[in-house]
Amino acid sequence: MARHPAIGKYMGVALAALGLIGAVGAEPDRPPMTVIFTPNFRVRVESTSAPVGLVYSTWADPFLQRIYRLLQWESHPLPDRTLTIRQYPAEEGRVGELTAEQPVAGQVEQVLSVFGTAGMNRPVLDELLAEASLERQVIIRMTPEARQKGLPAVPRWMSVGMARYLDSELRVRDARWVGDSIEVGVWPGVAEWVTWQNLPQGYAEEKSFSCQAVAWILSRPSGAAGVNGLLNSLSLGRQIDARQVAACLNFSTVAEAESDWKSWLERQGRMVRFGVDVPRDLARRLRMQMVFTDEELARAGAPPDLELTAARLVDYRGKLWVRKLTARKADTLRLMAIGKDKEFCNLAAAAATYLEICGRSRFWPLSVALRRQYGELEQQFERYEQAVIFREAYVDRIEAAGSGEPAPEYEQGLEKSALRDYVDRVESNLTGGVFRPPQR
Repeated sequence: MARHPAIGKYMGVALAALGLIGAVGAEPDRPPMTVIFTPNFRVRVESTSAPVGLVYSTWADPFLQRIYRLLQWESHPLPDRTLTIRQYPAEEGRVGELTAEQPVAGQVEQVLSVFGTAGMNRPVLDELLAEASLERQVIIRMTPEARQKGLPAVPRWMSVGMARYLDSELRVRDARWVGDSIEVGVWPGVAEWVTWQNLPQGYAEEKSFSCQAVAWILSRPSGAAGVNGLLNSLSLGRQIDARQVAACLNFSTVAEAESDWKSWLERQGRMVRFGVDVPRDLARRLRMQMVFTDEELARAGAPPDLELTAARLVDYRGKLWVRKLTARKADTLRLMAIGKDKEFCNLAAAAATYLEICGRSRFWPLSVALRRQYGELEQQFERYEQAVIFREAYVDRIEAAGSGEPAPEYEQGLEKSALRDYVDRVESNLTGGVFRPPQR
């Protein structure tokens, strides 16, 4: 479909009126550049046209929001030239580069150079933006005097792993690839992957393991704090090693961290091989559907600067923007439940029903009854999460029991699920094919 030649012109005029776009003088060998600032983080985007700049602008802000929220960083607009995305004409073999400049001593300006206007290599650019975000956090933790001596490099296993972790499709693909590798007994220890300062540009198995390394760190109770602890070490000029990883994740020794990493990988591989979703991930994803991001609120037309939680949804029930917000969430919850175990389906249905009621009715049921319904939903969440923890521990004990040893008994009253079917098969193998049903 042909694009009207005036569209780019009018778009530029509109953005200029909003104060989000400007122009900079051209270098001798470059055309004039248009400048756009992303609305939330005020990242500076320099491009050859406003439409091209908008492409990069709409990519950068949501990505930064996800990583800031994940690692619990304070989100605020960046001062001008803190981070610049600069678009250049396409060059063969070049996708993007991240550099850091100090025009004023101690004041670091990061420049993410991207090459081309179409067919962006999103995984590579995500990796660079993740690296810029992590590097910025290291810079913040350093004194101006320390910055003048040079900036420590964020290891690529961390930035690449973080970018792939934030991409749900890549994370699932990496988990499946790693699962195949684990099945044949091949995986790097913590002491190995922590030394991966550089990784190949294209796909490599190290990238998949880097994603799983980040997923393992974030699965720990101290996950986000652990990542920030590693960044603190970098800001002090220390190279990240296995001892620091173990300490930041509250392990007593490196050997304990290595053992937990191995067990975690085996559990992920086991779930992948048997086609079972990791229940703890399912529970976390379900929880995340009850969280409302700034992007979702803005798209639904919610009032600006609204801090909305699922519990407070009752206060805004029946409003048009709530209807839009909850309808999309409820549909997502029901899609997530397809093919899952009965307990998960019941929980997803209860969460979807609560959201739909908040969206469609202003007066009925009474607010006190709806708040009670939300309290019951929270209790249902907690029961499911506790059941998941118990089942994972049960599977671990089954596999550790060995042939000839009595298998642990399954707790009464828990629903039989795909995970339980798997446990039955394992138990049958360990007991020589003699199936012992759970006691009722």
